[in-house]
Amino acid sequence: MVPNLIQENYINSYKINKLENDKYQLIKIVDNEETILYTFTTEEKNLSDFEMRCKYFETTPNTYFTNNPFSAMEREDGKIFITNKKLTITKGDKIETKDIKSKEEFYCYLEELFKIKLSVEV
Repeated sequence: MVPNLIQENYINSYKINKLENDKYQLIKIVDNEETILYTFTTEEKNLSDFEMRCKYFETTPNTYFTNNPFSAMEREDGKIFITNKKLTITKGDKIETKDIKSKEEFYCYLEELFKIKLSVEV
């Protein structure tokens, strides 16, 4: 990890700023404007450290994640992002979006593009 080194992907630029107390910030750069995405440390964590929080977001009926299913996948040529309302496929600087009109269509795209097979609730 090299602080202040600007790294680019196919659509945005990013850098990491070093703060005091062994903390860092991930910065997104768009049109020379910097936005802090999150602050982190390099302290090693285990998945079990997040178990209670994950359980909450996975099971509580009023959380964003239980009411708005989504999936995202990075690819060498871009990325795919799907919600229960929209599919977005990015390849280089080309962005294609499609409205999703039903659960069946959402599950179909999950299986076709992400290889995730779910069944529609009856």
